[in-house]
Amino acid sequence: MKSPITLSRHFAVMTALISGLLYGCASNKPLIGADQLTIDKISSDEMEIRAVYVRKSDDGIDITGKVKFQRAMIGTPPGHIDVTISDPSGKVLYKTHTHYYRNGRPTRKYDTFNFSSTIPLTPPKGSTLRLVHDAASQSSIGRDHHE
Repeated sequence: MKSPITLSRHFAVMTALISGLLYGCASNKPLIGADQLTIDKISSDEMEIRAVYVRKSDDGIDITGKVKFQRAMIGTPPGHIDVTISDPSGKVLYKTHTHYYRNGRPTRKYDTFNFSSTIPLTPPKGSTLRLVHDAASQSSIGRDHHE
């Protein structure tokens, strides 16, 4: 019989391998490049919009990203991310907003939060995705507004 240390090491290795396989299978949708879509990130005094990923999906595009506190704060800051897709001429194709959420337990004062949104259209080449942190608790544009 193997020692508990050896068994736990094997368990950790197997867990890491399985997690890697599941992540790879779940995220194999192609990223949309900068030649297809320009991403415009507008942070606020409270939150900085960090990494943003846009992938093609069966329903249109999936947007995921991270926001981070700009200053020390406890709890979840108020607000949301306003999402706007505009075509190359500037015409707004789609507006919505999404709320951010904590991924796991808070570990420090300057926490990072995740956000995600599915846009039910594929924007034409040269379009712009505009992400704006709005510190207000309510969106002025409403949820899932399609023009």
